[in-house]
Amino acid sequence: MRISLLVLSCLALGASNLARADAGLVNLYGIAQQRDPGFLAARAALDVGKEEKTIGRAALLPQISANFGMMRFDYELRTTTAPRTKHDYTNKSGGLQISQPLFEMERFATYEEGKAKAALAQAVFEEARQDLLLRLTQAYFNYLYAEDLLQLADSQHAAATEQLRAAERLVQAGAGSVTDIEESKARVALAQAQQAAARSSIEVRRLELGKMVGQVPVLRPLAAEPQLTLPEPQQPEQWLDAAGKQSPAVLRARMALDVHSRQEERARAGHWPTVNFVAALQKADEPNYYTVDDATLRWGVQMNIPIYEGGRTSALGRQATARRAQALHEVDAAREDSRIKASQAYLGVVNGVAQVAAYEQAVKSAEITRQGMEVGQQAGFRTNTDVLNAQQQYFAARRDLQRERYTYLVSRLQLQSVSGGAGEKDLAAIDALLVPASAAGR
Repeated sequence: MRISLLVLSCLALGASNLARADAGLVNLYGIAQQRDPGFLAARAALDVGKEEKTIGRAALLPQISANFGMMRFDYELRTTTAPRTKHDYTNKSGGLQISQPLFEMERFATYEEGKAKAALAQAVFEEARQDLLLRLTQAYFNYLYAEDLLQLADSQHAAATEQLRAAERLVQAGAGSVTDIEESKARVALAQAQQAAARSSIEVRRLELGKMVGQVPVLRPLAAEPQLTLPEPQQPEQWLDAAGKQSPAVLRARMALDVHSRQEERARAGHWPTVNFVAALQKADEPNYYTVDDATLRWGVQMNIPIYEGGRTSALGRQATARRAQALHEVDAAREDSRIKASQAYLGVVNGVAQVAAYEQAVKSAEITRQGMEVGQQAGFRTNTDVLNAQQQYFAARRDLQRERYTYLVSRLQLQSVSGGAGEKDLAAIDALLVPASAAGR
């Protein structure tokens, strides 16, 4: 029995580790949609907004109400010609009222406003979905970059330490100088400071990612040499036009404009007369000296004509018109902002491809230079400083290369998002550039 439990525990642990190892962007995006507080708040706001349509429609439907009352009477009657008598009885009454709008422009406008508010809530939610996707991607690569910095700092520390030992051996042999030792110590101390900073950065980045996905699993790192491509289509104006028409911010601003347009219609409708069908059934039971059991049915059409409300209706109309004008300008602002963001993202992708290629060459050249300096020092025509500088240049080039790769990937996703919305297929395309889950062992 114990063996069976042990086997089951091992299998469960293995399955858990396997699930955690598949920590690509698509996998974490699904988790973040269930855990991120900001996105959950947006989802709740969507549920709130969806009810606006039902609330608006309710104004067009019959309004039915009922009432019921009961009152107990106990009294004594005294007269000069008859003995005192005691009376007690209970009055009961009840009624049913119904009202149905026949012509009421304000209620019709309220219904259209409710539909517009529901559409706005959906647009706001879609914008929140895009925000989550971008925040998650940025946090994912921020965490990977922090781990890269620690690995580079560890490698730089090891290289500087080895160089320090070599300098100490040369001094012991009478061929080196104390200056070489002190300079090597300085590089070791600098690498230690970078290690400490990288560890702190990892902890902060873990918290940022954990806010969205809970416990941070083992992430899939970027492949050693990912294939980076230019955007398709390659004409920037097409991306800018798409952003000006289809970006989440523009769609949300347009829905907000529609809401304000409906509110303006509702405010102007206050000048119109209203016509309603009304009906009421009232029944009363009053058992006294003259037992009464009365039932009354009233029905008809009721018209109300607004004449003067102190200027309130006109002021509400002017206010709604001004708000609609404000919303119209906000649409223009969102359109221009989206075009600017699309341009920045497009240039980030295009320039990113060129910069990554340049840094890849810089890393190769810096590696050759570093190796040459080490050989030259052993031959006696290169100094300790030359080797340390070459090492620093090499690790700096590797650091810059990783940063630009991550920047390129984020820019690519931003371009898709601002130009009409990114989705899981775009995350899957980035996942294809990561180390496979089976090989992820960071």
